[in-house]
Amino acid sequence: MTTGAGAGSVPVHLLERYVHDGAFDGAALVVWKDGTIVTEAYAGNAAPQRAADARVLWPVASISKVYTAATIMRLVEEGVLTLSTPVSMILPDFTGGGREAMRVRHLLPHRQSGSANQSPILNR
Repeated sequence: MTTGAGAGSVPVHLLERYVHDGAFDGAALVVWKDGTIVTEAYAGNAAPQRAADARVLWPVASISKVYTAATIMRLVEEGVLTLSTPVSMILPDFTGGGREAMRVRHLLPHRQSGSANQSPILNR
């Protein structure tokens, strides 16, 4: 599914081709400009038997943590959020299984993998 002005663009075409060719199972691409989504594209599956779409909380690999940390710190600098902001305030569907206890700071350490209770240093 592709929406916005970027439909048919080279990045969207490549995303769809890579998924079709089996380079990866699924992908999402969202491009924002001046606070507005100008392109939104999803292809393949985000998880087994779960189609990629705007409502999916994607399981992501460790490399994404570098980008997440840089983005979070930029938003902290701009005063948009704090390191103590509950993750569920940003992602309302991020609930259950102790997720309500997770704060933005829990997303930053490279060793963190999904539970606010896994890091004794961050729980101080």
